Amino acid sequence: MSRAIALALLAGALAGCDRGPTLLHDASLARSERLALAAAQPADREESRVVAEFHLPEAGLPDWETDARRAEIRRYPPRKPDALRVLELAGEERMHVILRGPFDASSFNQVAVTVRMRHPEAVFVQLGRPDEDGPLAPSQLAKARPNPVTILFDLPGLEWKPRIFDALTIGFPNHDGEVGLVSVALIRRPLSLWLASPEEGSELAQVGDQWRRAVGLSTTFPLAASFEARPQARLAFSHGVTSASAGPGRTHRLRLLLRDERGTERSLAFRPREQWRSESVPLEPFAGRIQARFEVRLEGGGEGLLALGEPTVELRAHGAPTVLLISSDTHRADHLGVSPAGVDVRTPVLDELARRGVLFENCVATANVTHPSHVALMTGFPPRDTGVVQNTDLLGDAAVTLAERFREAGWVTYGAVGVGSFQHNRSGLGQGFDRLSAPITGYRECQPAVDLLLDWLEDAEGLPLFVWLHVFDAHTPYRVRPQYSRHYYPGDRDPHDPSLPEVEPWILRTGQDDVRDLDYLVALYRAEVSYLDAQLGRLLGHARLEEGICAFTADHGESLTAHGVYFGHEQLYPQTLCVPLILAWPGGPRGEVVSRPVRQVDVGRTLLELAGLDPGDFPGEGLIAPDRPMDLRFSLAASAVSASVFAGRWFLVLHLKRHHRPDPDADPIAAHTVELYDLREDPECLVDLADERPEETRRLRQQVIDWLLAARPMGWNVTSAVADMEALEQLAALGYASGSRESSSNDWFDPDCDCEHCDRYR
Repeated sequence: MSRAIALALLAGALAGCDRGPTLLHDASLARSERLALAAAQPADREESRVVAEFHLPEAGLPDWETDARRAEIRRYPPRKPDALRVLELAGEERMHVILRGPFDASSFNQVAVTVRMRHPEAVFVQLGRPDEDGPLAPSQLAKARPNPVTILFDLPGLEWKPRIFDALTIGFPNHDGEVGLVSVALIRRPLSLWLASPEEGSELAQVGDQWRRAVGLSTTFPLAASFEARPQARLAFSHGVTSASAGPGRTHRLRLLLRDERGTERSLAFRPREQWRSESVPLEPFAGRIQARFEVRLEGGGEGLLALGEPTVELRAHGAPTVLLISSDTHRADHLGVSPAGVDVRTPVLDELARRGVLFENCVATANVTHPSHVALMTGFPPRDTGVVQNTDLLGDAAVTLAERFREAGWVTYGAVGVGSFQHNRSGLGQGFDRLSAPITGYRECQPAVDLLLDWLEDAEGLPLFVWLHVFDAHTPYRVRPQYSRHYYPGDRDPHDPSLPEVEPWILRTGQDDVRDLDYLVALYRAEVSYLDAQLGRLLGHARLEEGICAFTADHGESLTAHGVYFGHEQLYPQTLCVPLILAWPGGPRGEVVSRPVRQVDVGRTLLELAGLDPGDFPGEGLIAPDRPMDLRFSLAASAVSASVFAGRWFLVLHLKRHHRPDPDADPIAAHTVELYDLREDPECLVDLADERPEETRRLRQQVIDWLLAARPMGWNVTSAVADMEALEQLAALGYASGSRESSSNDWFDPDCDCEHCDRYR
């Protein structure tokens, strides 16, 4: 990058930093005050209690049925008087254990199942027998552990659907070897405990497919807050009926009472529904100190519960700043129309964003899978340090995220994502967001996410706003709308032509089982990129976002056929690590192309700087700093099977574990083998030079090892023996064993390894 461009970037950054972190405290600018809620009157909260327990008898199964091929009661450890009795099951594919009833569904709303697993197993709970249509709790995964673990299954709302069931089913739908069932308990969780109390502080609560920061407002616990009246201020809050309190004929009514110290009063009524609703109440009639009281009642009487989104006193101002972060899942760096790589793909919206900002054409991600890379993007730490290396890993609350930094500075924070695995309880990525929307399961196109954000922009009008939009369209399966399917594939060709050779089944992971021409799938990938580009145009064309700060990037790329990876991103190569990066901000350079090496993990710190906030100890290197070299860029593969480094013209991969290639007939990749490529002569990394350049290989291999050994384990991976962390905490309060938590570790590589592959580089 030229010195002139670097200085222009720096000047833009310094102009923002001059404002400092007091941006929201200037009386002439927008600001918001989140209110501290408290119980309106003291009352004791009921605790969860076990209403029934079922343990294995000494012999026989008088109250237990099973369709397992073999069922046997064993003791662990064997030959000890206090040994645990375990029902060991073995069978084919799907197995069930059925407890005979009767079971009164109105008496409990959680089921605790204690199991002992030799292999990871899915477990589910159903009221009734397997062939009936009784309430079904979602499956959870129990990981292999030497000691039993307890899984808590939520069945909210059973009390509003009274019914007697003659059986309770514990199912193992996809077992792998023997499984063991230890005990079952039925638990009654009071309605008021399904959401956070004011004493605990607001937490993300789910209503429909949206999460918002909220506390529980029940019929027995009205909530109150007090605040100072301000000219032109408004009281904003959200509300919604959660699944724990929803049911046929259950109509909730919300009442807000406002009273100031002069005696001015106002009463407002709202009708909550099973979806979030936003309210904004003007405060002009009031002066001095205002007392607010929130009450909910259930028509016809009885207990009800609402999620009350954080009440906030807002003072809005024209021109409040906006930061938009877009992450396009599985988006290759060369798949931008404006990219110098020259791939035939049309992205006019992103091209225009690059023309009004800066295109970084040499950006590398820290991982080749979605969740670890997004955790790095949101925290500034690579997977080596976060310990989050799989899509199933859960980011703990101890992490400090980009959204939290913006929220602490007084910004409203919204997130809309395209894949169900980003639900907060599955990923931990909702930290710091006032609102987070994700599909309940699977994935969604970017259109509904864009629609939602456009609606939300009205709620944040006049307030500083940070938005994260994650779009999943470029990820398999490539299912573009019909009008896009022939954008990049000739109209006179038939991708299903039976005269073409059949494609190996393992290659066709996109749902296109009858495709014979792989060029068609490459064309569909490009069509997905063009589709998401068009949808982003509706968002980026919004006046507020046109005037704000915007970053567009990706979590990782896609291998379209290279290295035996077809339409996936399993291995560490430039095709799966190089990602697009565009930054645009008011007063910044326009139409610049930066060729110096940069890292996607540095985007978070850069956005804080551009927003005029002090990034403090938020990690990373600001991308706007001039002449800052980034000679070495490291990445870690999914499940930490490999690590890599970009070093100037060289790219090296060190395989940390033995792992398989996508081709089931190919030999596995051996642990501690090395690959070396010359990016200048071989940008596709097709010719391995590790044997020809031993000195270069030795040097870069050692740099990768040194990087791995320098890990700073944060302890942020809180993935446990079962999937639901909230459930584990509830179980601990009830005295149930929940298994140990997994934590991140820096044991990525043994520097004293004496295998044949390591001996070569002593």
